Amino acid sequence: MLSMMVIQVVLIITAVMISFKIYQNIQIDKWVREIFYVKDRSLLYIGDEFDLLPLPLKKYIILTGARNKKAFKKLKIYYRGMIKRKSNKRKWWWFKLKSYVNFDTHSYLADACMSIVPGITIRVIDMLERRIGHFVIYLGGMFKFVEGLGTEMNYRNEMVYLLFHFLSPAYLTHENFKWEEKNGEVIGLFKDGKVDITGRFVFDSEGKLLAIHFNRYRNVKNDFVLTEWTVEIEKYGNWLGFYLPTTFNFIYHLPKEDFHYARLEIIKMYID
Repeated sequence: MLSMMVIQVVLIITAVMISFKIYQNIQIDKWVREIFYVKDRSLLYIGDEFDLLPLPLKKYIILTGARNKKAFKKLKIYYRGMIKRKSNKRKWWWFKLKSYVNFDTHSYLADACMSIVPGITIRVIDMLERRIGHFVIYLGGMFKFVEGLGTEMNYRNEMVYLLFHFLSPAYLTHENFKWEEKNGEVIGLFKDGKVDITGRFVFDSEGKLLAIHFNRYRNVKNDFVLTEWTVEIEKYGNWLGFYLPTTFNFIYHLPKEDFHYARLEIIKMYID
C-alpha cells in the first residue's frame, strides 16, 4: 500500500515538472518567434557612410570581409563557455549557450544551461525584446526563482546587443552609431531608443578589434552598481564567409582587483 502511494506521489511530481517544462519551452519559443520576425526584408550593404568612419573601424570592416557583402539581419549562434561566481573562487562552471539576434527588431535572446550539482541544472534567459531588457533564472530548468526588469536591465542588455553588431559588421555603419578617433582609440556612441551607451574600442594596426571598454551595471547584493567592464577578444575565426571574433573574455574592474568572470567561444553560427 505504501509503495503504491509513493509511486503515485512520484508520478504526480513528475507530471507537474513536465507541465512546468512544457510551459517554459512554449514561452521561450514564443519569445524566439517574436525576436526572429523580420519586417523589413530589404538588403543592407555598406554605402558612402564607410568613408566617414575612423580608420581603425574601416580596417576592421575590410578585415572581416564585410565591405562589399550584405549584412546579416538575423543570427543564431551557439557557444561553449565558463563562468565564475566570485573572484576569490577557483571553480569555473561550464555551460552551453545559444543566442538569437534580430537587428531588424533590435532584439536578442540568450538561452544558457549549466549543471550546478549532479542532477540539478539552472537555465538562464537573458533577452532584449524591442529595446526592453529581461533576465530570468529557472531552477532545475523549470521553476523561476530570479527575474530582472527595469532601467538598469535595459542598459545592460542594450550593451550586449551592441556587441552583436561586430558579428554583422555592416550594422556598425547604422545611424544608431556615432564614431570618432581619440588618443589612438575609437570612441563609439550607441543610441537605441532611450538608451545611450559610450564605449572605447581598441584595435591593432591590422584592424583586429582587441578590446571594448564600458561602464556596466553589475548586480551586487540585489542592487546595481556601475562598474568598469572590459570585453577582450582572444581569437578570430571564419564564419559564414566572414573573419569574425570567436573567443571572448569578460572582466569587471573592481576597486581592489580585476575579476575575470566569464569566457565564451563560438562553436556554430547560422544566418537564421
